[in-house]
Amino acid sequence: MAKNMLSGHKQIWNDGEYQYEHRVKMEKKLGRKLRDDEHIHHKNGDPGDNRMSNLQVVTKAEHNKVDKTHHKGGRKRGSRG
Repeated sequence: MAKNMLSGHKQIWNDGEYQYEHRVKMEKKLGRKLRDDEHIHHKNGDPGDNRMSNLQVVTKAEHNKVDKTHHKGGRKRGSRG
């Protein structure tokens, strides 16, 4: 069973709990859990597009920098305020 979040991310049932699909897919590809400093970037800016060709492992700092260029001039999707 899958859930769509307000942010546009998808969660899937995995190992007895809901987890973000993009993280589950990347961990499976890498053959390991993501480190605390690793984030998954959606290259095309669509958090619901979890094709491997659209996912990239980045550090938190890299992700923050890339997100700013994708969301210039407006709030990030799913943010409040």
